[in-house]
Amino acid sequence: MRLTVIGQFELHHYAHHWIAMRPGLDRLCETDHLAHVTYLDMRKMGGAVETPDGMRYDPRRVPVFHAALKDSRPDAVLICNADAFNIRTLEVCKKLGAFVALWFCDMRPPTPTSFPVEDYLDLIMMTAGGMATKSAEMWGLREDQAVWMFQACLPQTHLDLDWATKDGTDRYLCDVVHIGSWHSPDWHVERRELFEYIEAHTDINLKLIDPKTDHEKAGVTKNLCELYQRSKVALGVSTADCYGYHSNRLVLATGCGGFYFCNHFPGVEQLFEPGKEIVTCDMLECGNDFRGVCWYLNDWINDQYGLREKVRLAGFKRAQRDHNYLVRMDQVLSEIEDRR
Repeated sequence: MRLTVIGQFELHHYAHHWIAMRPGLDRLCETDHLAHVTYLDMRKMGGAVETPDGMRYDPRRVPVFHAALKDSRPDAVLICNADAFNIRTLEVCKKLGAFVALWFCDMRPPTPTSFPVEDYLDLIMMTAGGMATKSAEMWGLREDQAVWMFQACLPQTHLDLDWATKDGTDRYLCDVVHIGSWHSPDWHVERRELFEYIEAHTDINLKLIDPKTDHEKAGVTKNLCELYQRSKVALGVSTADCYGYHSNRLVLATGCGGFYFCNHFPGVEQLFEPGKEIVTCDMLECGNDFRGVCWYLNDWINDQYGLREKVRLAGFKRAQRDHNYLVRMDQVLSEIEDRR
């Protein structure tokens, strides 16, 4: 099978997602599963510029991207960013007779929103199980055309794990770290409110890292292992009302050797075992009272149970065994092959 993957492989080449998909798929080319893989960066080839209203493409360069898509002669196309989820690109795929799969993190509407998605899309793989079900219903696909496909982490061979073996007080930069967005007035309300409470009402040493530019993001990603390993706790907070919904931060942090603490969400047990590989806190049991959450969080910061290192190592081993990109890309390809 010839596979063409559309993603941000050049413009956002520093991100673990785009780095690690390549070795996962390239390794499959050494087997009988794949004959060839082509990686296309639609944003770079299409001259995309980010604006307050989204990405704006150069109409003179978009045909260059479509020509490259045609030249790749794919049997299957894997779309991994929302930009390619548009009628013009999907029509090119359809004319090529390619099987088309979408692997994405949320239910952004196609462009334009009115075209019949079910005529162009063969498979939806969403990073949240609940979103897979909802997207199939919204776009008119069968239930068996939508699957939960969580993101993954870099394989251990690609990581700098020196800090994971160091002891002593100089190992830790902070009690708690959060890497990623958190202060938007429109998104991540629970996350923002918890962080603001921690800063205002506790003595927890909280480090918030929210890079904005590509240069800043590349710098943070370069030091991701050290940042997670030199923090006693990596904290994650996501909306918990959608099955299997949580940030890729879950596998990034554990896969880099960090100890992960997050709110409980439906389906987490399929990824990690709470209490043994990560620690979850049911905020409903705490009465949505941040004092209760911080009390429990402090227990793990202070290693009240003497188990933090054991949980951290177990989470790292689970992430590397079940959730690295070599494993995940094999699963992605299997889903495509089973339906072609």
